[in-house]
Amino acid sequence: MPVHLFVPFTGTKSNIVDNFQLIKKLLKIIIFYMRNILQVFTDIAQNEGITITNLEKKIGASKGVLSRAISKGTDIQAKWLIALVDNYPLYSAEWILTGTGPMLQRDSAESISKETDPVVLREKLINLQNQLDALEKANNALEDANESLKETKLILQKRIAELEGK
Repeated sequence: MPVHLFVPFTGTKSNIVDNFQLIKKLLKIIIFYMRNILQVFTDIAQNEGITITNLEKKIGASKGVLSRAISKGTDIQAKWLIALVDNYPLYSAEWILTGTGPMLQRDSAESISKETDPVVLREKLINLQNQLDALEKANNALEDANESLKETKLILQKRIAELEGK
């Protein structure tokens, strides 16, 4: 039986109340999420030592776009998040978009040295080999299953022909 978010309005008071309560919960989640997104802009401005107005200029937003959204807790367009990621490459895109992980990207020199470290490369190679082995096993299992299905199909086709011939 499918799960429905909204119970159809049948006119009963309980259905209307249930729907209203569900809508209220969903709105709270949306508002909470938007406040977290807007907080990212505030955090970056504070970390950069600039005002929201200067941040708006840097990302190409009209004056007041972000400050109004922050003060009123209203929605913003996704393009401002993209502009934030593009204009502030030192900040983690994952942190900007989801609020998880570190705020700042890892130091690129440190990152490069880690990527060329023989121990790290060996670990990556081992992981890739393990993934390849697992994929080969899965592929073999799928090939076996495919052969089995082909045999089953032939048996069923023969049985159908027998039944149709009677």
